[in-house]
Amino acid sequence: MKSFLFTVCQIIKAPRVHILIGFFFVLGISLTGISNHAFWDDEANTALFARNLIEQGQLSAWDGNNVIGYKGGYELNEDLVNVIIPPLQYYIAAAGMIIFGENEFGARIPFVLFGALSVLILGWAAKGFLSDHRNHGLPALIAATSTAFLLYIPQARYYSLGLFFTALILGLWGEGISKHSNSK
Repeated sequence: MKSFLFTVCQIIKAPRVHILIGFFFVLGISLTGISNHAFWDDEANTALFARNLIEQGQLSAWDGNNVIGYKGGYELNEDLVNVIIPPLQYYIAAAGMIIFGENEFGARIPFVLFGALSVLILGWAAKGFLSDHRNHGLPALIAATSTAFLLYIPQARYYSLGLFFTALILGLWGEGISKHSNSK
C-alpha cells in the first residue's frame, strides 16, 4: 500500500498531470451551462455575422431583412462590412454553428475548445522559460483557475483565440530559447 501511495504522489507531482488537470478543469467549468443563457450583446454580433457567412458565403451585416447595427453600426463601412473587428472570430463561430447548430452552444463551443487548448499550449510553452521541470505545469494551472480566464473563454468572441495564439507564440519562442541554450 505504501508503494502504491508513493506512486500516486509521484504521478500527481508530474507537470503533465498538472497541465491535464488544468485542461479538463477548464473544459468542465466552461461547458457547464454553456447554452443556459442567451448571447451577450457582443456575442450576438459575432453569431449574426457567422450566420450571415453560413447563409450568404460572405461577411456582411445585411442578412436580407435586417442590418447588424451593433453599437450604432460604427464598425461597418459603406458596404456593410465590419472593418473594425478581425474576421477570424466569425469564421470560428460559423464553423461551430455548422457542426453543432445555429444556437448558443454551436457558436460558443469552438471558443471553449481554443481556450482549453491554450492551457495545454501554455504548459508546453513553460518548458522553454522555466528551468525547473517540476514547475512546468504551474502556468497552466494558474491560467486554468483564473476567474477572468474562465469568464471570458466560453464567450463567442476573440478572447480565447487571443489566449490561444499568445500561448502558441510563447511556446514557439520558448522552444527557440530552449534549442538555442541546448546548442551552446
